[in-house]
Amino acid sequence: MNLSGEVRDGIWLVGFDDLYAGESDLKKALAGVPESAYKIALFHSPIYFEIEAGHSDLVLAGHSHGGQVKLPFIGAPYSQPFCGRFMEGWYELHGTKMYVSRGVGTSIMDVRFWYRPEIAIITLAE
Repeated sequence: MNLSGEVRDGIWLVGFDDLYAGESDLKKALAGVPESAYKIALFHSPIYFEIEAGHSDLVLAGHSHGGQVKLPFIGAPYSQPFCGRFMEGWYELHGTKMYVSRGVGTSIMDVRFWYRPEIAIITLAE
């Protein structure tokens, strides 16, 4: 993928190939995007935030499903590869904010326990 497009005056979506099944390319994805534009980056695996942070204003990611299983007093005993420390919710790095959604499905294990599915609604305001 590694493509971008203007969705509204001054607001650009920047999509990245998946780290696991493709090849993310920061330069290719951002080619042609004005520096002054508000950039919303989209990628599947949140670990890519460590590379992309500072190049966009907002990042939306998923993949982790929040860990899918959360044990009392322990937390998630397992995390998906390519998540790093980014399991769910908001993060900020180099002036870029990222939201990692828990999503509605599962991956690898067909089970969820104490990690409720979610559909996130994020509103941009001027």
